[in-house]
Amino acid sequence: MFREFLHRRSARSRIWSGIYRSFADVPRSGPEFSGEVWRDTLLQGLAEVTRGDWNEDVVVEHEAIVLLVRYFRSTVPPVRILDFGGGFGASHVYLTTVVPEVPLQYVVIEVPGIVAAARALVPEHERRFDCEIKRDHDRPDIVFVKSALQYVADYRAALSSLLKLDSRFVLLEKFSGVDCPSFVSGQLNVQGSVIPYWFISVQEVIELARSLGYSLVLRRLVGRHYDQSEFPSGLRMDRASTLLFCRDSAI
Repeated sequence: MFREFLHRRSARSRIWSGIYRSFADVPRSGPEFSGEVWRDTLLQGLAEVTRGDWNEDVVVEHEAIVLLVRYFRSTVPPVRILDFGGGFGASHVYLTTVVPEVPLQYVVIEVPGIVAAARALVPEHERRFDCEIKRDHDRPDIVFVKSALQYVADYRAALSSLLKLDSRFVLLEKFSGVDCPSFVSGQLNVQGSVIPYWFISVQEVIELARSLGYSLVLRRLVGRHYDQSEFPSGLRMDRASTLLFCRDSAI
C-alpha cells in the first residue's frame, strides 16, 4: 500500500504525487512555506476576504465555526479562538464580517516567516500571532484548524497539544481525512515546491481525541471533489471533511 505510486499525468495537472510512509520519504523541493509564493497566496486570500470577495467554498468551510461563535455569543464575551495554521488571519476577518456583533479574542499559530510578516502587517490588538502552541495561551473556547494539520510531520503530537489546551470545542475544517491508514503524498500545486502532505486516518483522529476526553459530534464532507483517480480506490479522499469534537465534560 505504501510503496511509491507513479502517475501518468503531467505534474501540471496533478495536485498530489506518490504514496509514502513519512515526510522523509517524499522527494520534497523548493522553499515550501518559507517562500514568496506561499506568502503571497496567503496575502491574496486575506485581501479577498477583507474586500468581501469570497466564494461558496469559503462560506461552507466556515459554517461550523460561525455556528459555534453564535453559540457562545450570550455566555462568553469575548469568544476566544485559537487558529492553528491560520495564515494572516483571513478566517478572523471573515468571522468579524459575518458575525460582527460577537467580540473575538483571536490567536493564530503559524510558521516563523508568516508570523514575522503578520506582526508587521496586523496590529497586535486585532489578533495575536505565535509560532508555537503555548500553555500560557488563555484557554480557548474554540480550537480551529482549517486545512493545516496535513502539513505537520508529527500531526499526532500537534493535535494532542491542541486537545490538551482543554477548549470546549476542537474543529478540524477542510480536513484531509481518509478511511484507511494515514499516508503521505507530495503536493505539487504550490509553484516551485513539492510539499509533504498527510492524508490522515479519520478513525485514528477520533481515537486520539477520545483518549484525551473529546467526543466527535459532527462529521461531514465539504467542498470540491478531488480527482484522485490515479490513487488506489481504497486510498482516495474524494472530498475533505469537517470533524467537530466536544470536550466530554461539556456535553
